[in-house]
Amino acid sequence: MRHALGHKNYEDRSVTASAKQSKLAAYKWLVFSDEDARSARRKRTVTAAAAAGAVLAASVIAFLFIHTGGNNVSEDIAPLLERGDSGKDVELLLHMDYNGHVLDREISISVLPERIDAEKADVLFDACETWLSEELKNGPVFPKTGPGGVALTWQEEQIDCLGIDGPTDVVLTVQLGAGEYTRVSEVTVNFDPGAEDYEKSLALLSERLGEDLSSDAEGEALSLPSDAEGASLTWSAVKKQAPAYIIAIGAFAAAFIWLSKDDAAERRLKKRRSMLEAELPNMIFRMMLLLNAGLIAESAFAKITEQSQEDKNPLYRAFRDIKMSAEKKNTSFVNELHSFAKASDSADLLRFASLAAEHAGSGAELAGKLEQERDRMWNFRVTSAKAKIKEAETKLCFPLVLLLLALIIITAAPSFMNM
Repeated sequence: MRHALGHKNYEDRSVTASAKQSKLAAYKWLVFSDEDARSARRKRTVTAAAAAGAVLAASVIAFLFIHTGGNNVSEDIAPLLERGDSGKDVELLLHMDYNGHVLDREISISVLPERIDAEKADVLFDACETWLSEELKNGPVFPKTGPGGVALTWQEEQIDCLGIDGPTDVVLTVQLGAGEYTRVSEVTVNFDPGAEDYEKSLALLSERLGEDLSSDAEGEALSLPSDAEGASLTWSAVKKQAPAYIIAIGAFAAAFIWLSKDDAAERRLKKRRSMLEAELPNMIFRMMLLLNAGLIAESAFAKITEQSQEDKNPLYRAFRDIKMSAEKKNTSFVNELHSFAKASDSADLLRFASLAAEHAGSGAELAGKLEQERDRMWNFRVTSAKAKIKEAETKLCFPLVLLLLALIIITAAPSFMNM
């Protein structure tokens, strides 16, 4: 990053329509020319890595929570115990109490489907045949399950409809299954193949191919066919995609980081401004000593800048930038400092720079003015510190109230639980 004086690079980046960046523009004088750009890139890389880690951790937690169902326990377990068309596993919390001995434990129970006798199986089969007759009026459909959980098994050689030309009646054989009982039925469907019919046939053919190929264990490698039932087959690997919620979390995290980057920059610049203004009285005292020793303002600034080459305080870093700018423009340090102070929007720095510019050639007179300015700054800081102490006392009342409420709840909770 570069100092705002004489460098358009930073200014171009800061001139946008956003309100946050307009706030940052007020602090652009705190961006220094000697800052290492590589360090800034490293910070951005670390931030991006931390954000990616946070997104990954959140995704894993969300994935585990979604797939484990969380720890929620339904108070009304009746719907969980209803027998469906197929068995299911139900997680329940068991509370046991015997003579004051209590045990809470999570157990898994398999809820099996309702046992079916011959009479009920006949009823289910009749209903399923009626349902199939209605379903097949709209075209060939091959469901795997019918009403009441009846299992439907179709003869695959009959439903491979590829190559059929023109309308025709197709007699399909289907086996109905309910519990241990089965029935073989024949249903007739008028099949006029169209685009949708061919797509359904291709879908069924693909399912059969998957089953057939999965059962093939011959040879060192699985051989994939290039055609089946007159259809051309082309195979390729499936590219796995991230779950939608992981993408959503990543997008949210990226948006949050992008929108909050100016907040972090603003906090850093505010901290720099605070450090600069806090160091100003100490620097004025050093100026007074040098001026009383017989130096003028220009020489005193040069001496302070030379002695502060390794000082990382924003004030002395600003002095080094001002010196570089003055040498580049071939102007005096005092005039460049005054221009810098006007751009800074810092009242203390502007008063100091104005005094230095007005009395640049008179060391003793400037020392007297600076002593008054230093006393004023210290008095103002003492007053501000006292105000912050009172404000802190007021803010501490809120957590104390929360702590009191927490103690009351902890104390009273056992009494309410025993009622």
